[in-house]
Amino acid sequence: MDRTTRPIWPQKRGLSSFDSAAQSGARGRDSESVARPYLSGFELAPIFRYNSSHPFNLLAGTNVNNDRHSTTDRPPGVGRNTGVGPNYVSFDTRLSWQFKMGEKSTLQFMVEGFNLSLFRN
Repeated sequence: MDRTTRPIWPQKRGLSSFDSAAQSGARGRDSESVARPYLSGFELAPIFRYNSSHPFNLLAGTNVNNDRHSTTDRPPGVGRNTGVGPNYVSFDTRLSWQFKMGEKSTLQFMVEGFNLSLFRN
C-alpha cells in the first residue's frame, strides 16, 4: 500500500491531556523574622503556583459517528485535544499566631486565604 491509498486520520493525533509548556511554584514560611515583641508568635506562609494552559477535547454534543456514545464524539475534522484552556495562577497564604499558655499548652489562631490573586481558573 503506498502513501496515496493509505488512510490518513489527522484527527486521531493531538497534544497529550497533560501537556503543559510551563509550570512554576514557590512557597515559604516566615516566623518572627523581625525581632519585635509585638510580632512574637506570628507566622506567614505564602504559596504561589503557575501552570500554562492545558489542552482539552472539543465535543460535538451529539452522536456524530452513530456509535451510540454522544459524550465522546468530536465535531468532524477536529483533532484530539485541540481546545486550549486558560493559564492557571493561584496565590494562597496562611497567617497564624501562636500564644503560649503556661508550660504545656499553646493556643493558635489561624487565618487562611485561597486564590487571593482572583484569577479565574
